[in-house]
Amino acid sequence: MKLIITNLLIAIIVTSSLVAQESMEEFRAEFVTNPQDDKNIVVTGRFLGQNSDFKAILFDIEKDSHKVFEIDIPNDTYISSISINVKSNRIAYQSYYSITIFNYLTFEKIQEFELDSNIKMSSFSKDGSKYLFYNSTNNQVLVYNIDDAQLVATHNLEPIDDGYTFTAFNQFADELAFRKDSSLIIWSLDSHRITNTIPFKEEYTFYSFEDKGRMFCFYYDMEKKGKNFRVNVVGVAYTADGSIKYTRDIDYSEPKNFVFTSDMKYLLLNNELRSQSIYDLENDTRVDNMLSVGKYGRINFLYISPDLEYSIILEAGIQSCGINWGDSQ
Repeated sequence: MKLIITNLLIAIIVTSSLVAQESMEEFRAEFVTNPQDDKNIVVTGRFLGQNSDFKAILFDIEKDSHKVFEIDIPNDTYISSISINVKSNRIAYQSYYSITIFNYLTFEKIQEFELDSNIKMSSFSKDGSKYLFYNSTNNQVLVYNIDDAQLVATHNLEPIDDGYTFTAFNQFADELAFRKDSSLIIWSLDSHRITNTIPFKEEYTFYSFEDKGRMFCFYYDMEKKGKNFRVNVVGVAYTADGSIKYTRDIDYSEPKNFVFTSDMKYLLLNNELRSQSIYDLENDTRVDNMLSVGKYGRINFLYISPDLEYSIILEAGIQSCGINWGDSQ
């Protein structure tokens, strides 16, 4: 049996030395949410050894400080996903039955929406004043005001039986992405029409919109010449025409948790916050990140600023019961 104990630290990194760090013992990070403003980052999790209520730690990157907040969500709730909107400073926690929205600078509770099983995807609007729900049964997008929880618009989409598959919201532009055959189709909520059709191979898996909606990322697996196993590739393409800017081979069997720096130069790949890699996309290299922090000698990055100037990191160690696991993860 092994127990993972995590210490969350904020550190300013200059070249290879740690200039400042602060530790919060026994905090287990479960979600890391980046509003892509290079000013704040929200880490959601629980402190071990205390009650099991959710806590949020808001890191102010510019001021090199943090605040810990209680989150008004029942402690037996299973959080399936988190959305964040920088324009309204709002964060939304989605469970099976509800979406609860807070101001992430204060964690004042703003609104709660009940969900049914037909709601498969959701998102903030571009300005953060509305919340968008995709109803898979009726193939509709429902638009609600957040402040008063009133339904203000219903968008009927293309018939599913014509081969359209709802893929993602692009909250940066109030757009939706669909897949049909070998195309990615962009549909505007403002004009209520298709605005762009992008070549998109059927083996690609769409991941997210990036760079304020100007790019999107995807991944796929492929056979690599000279290797006897399949490898995975992460790609970045322009939303305007689908042309690919980067592709990069990665290490893990299936990428599920990766982010980019705001300048789209570096890729940060996490494997359930237990292992991590940084890739320089422009130079097509992997960045050495073994900085030997604390007694465990290894750190994982939760956030990286442009040009790797500073970061928020997770120092993780393992205690064992009956077996000596050492200091490795």
